[in-house]
Amino acid sequence: MIGEAHPTVAANYGINERVYLATLDVADLFAARLADPVYKPLPRFPALTRDVALVCDDELEVGGIEAIFREVFGELLESITLFDVYRGPNLEAGKKSVAYALVLRDPNATLNDSRVADLMKTALDALKEKLGCVLRS
Repeated sequence: MIGEAHPTVAANYGINERVYLATLDVADLFAARLADPVYKPLPRFPALTRDVALVCDDELEVGGIEAIFREVFGELLESITLFDVYRGPNLEAGKKSVAYALVLRDPNATLNDSRVADLMKTALDALKEKLGCVLRS
């Protein structure tokens, strides 16, 4: 409960300012508090970013594509962001293009291009085999 004290009541106590009163349930406040922050050190090794655009069936849900990327890259996949969905005259009927930004980072070493290229080939092969997605040219 919260409210303003009537000016006459405040004046009776010699208060010439506006006064607000509140009743707080401390137990409820503690129950609703945020978790204690956890320190996470800054990464020691640089990230690699790869953008990939795929052509797939229009009715395909993008969650399946993301799941394959997560499965193939595992802990190296720091983030995956869908940044474009295109349907239009440059694609055949019933198809769409989806584009992702992948951020990859190895917490224990610097990633090299050949390792990422091998994993990307594995991911693209799995996407083609399981979902019929192909790299957009």
